[in-house]
Amino acid sequence: HSTYGYTGSGVKIGQVDGGVPDINDIQLSPISTNIHINNSTYISSHASWVADIMVGQHVSGYSSGIAPNAELYCTPLRLNGVYYLEGVEWLLTNGANVINASVRFGDDDNNQYGAYSMWLDHIAINHFATFVKSAGNSSSSGVTSGGMAYNIITVGNIDDRNTLDLSDDILRHTSSYYIVNTNLAYKPDIFATGTNISNAAYPN
Repeated sequence: HSTYGYTGSGVKIGQVDGGVPDINDIQLSPISTNIHINNSTYISSHASWVADIMVGQHVSGYSSGIAPNAELYCTPLRLNGVYYLEGVEWLLTNGANVINASVRFGDDDNNQYGAYSMWLDHIAINHFATFVKSAGNSSSSGVTSGGMAYNIITVGNIDDRNTLDLSDDILRHTSSYYIVNTNLAYKPDIFATGTNISNAAYPN
C-alpha cells in the first residue's frame, strides 16, 4: 500500500474468530477507536494475530497490516449462546464490506457443500459482502466447514521459506485442499503466505 496508496481507508472489515482481539496490543492500541467489539470480553491471541495482519499499525519491530486505515468490527464464534450467525448479522448491520473468518465456520463435514456453505453463499450474493475464509489445517482430509461455498474466497497456506524467491514456495503441509473430482467447487481459490507470520500478537 505504500506504492499504490490502498490503505483500507473507508473500508469496514468484519472479523469472526474464536474470541476478539486485544485492543491493548501495541499494533492495535493506536487505532483502538477504529476497532468495534460485539459484546464480548473473551480475548483471543489468535484473533489479535489476525487483526494485526489486517489492520495493525507500523510500530517498532513490526510492519503495518494489509489495510491499516480500515475500521475493524469483531465478533466471537459464540455470542449469547448462538454460534456465528448472529455475529455475522451484526457485522452486516454495521456495514462490513469484507468479512474474514480464519476459523472453522460451522459443523459441516470437510469437503461438503452443507448448510453453512449455503448460508455463506447467501451472505455473499444477497448482502454483497466479500467473505474470506481459511481453508483450514486438515491437509488432504479436506477444506473445513463453510469453505466449500462457491461465492466466497477460500484461502490456503503457502510456506515461502522466508525468501523473496517465489520458485521455492511450497504448499504448507497442514493446509487444507479439495481434490475430489465432483461437481463441487475446487478449493482453495487462492494460496497466500501464511507460515511464520510475525507480529505483536505472535512475535517469532
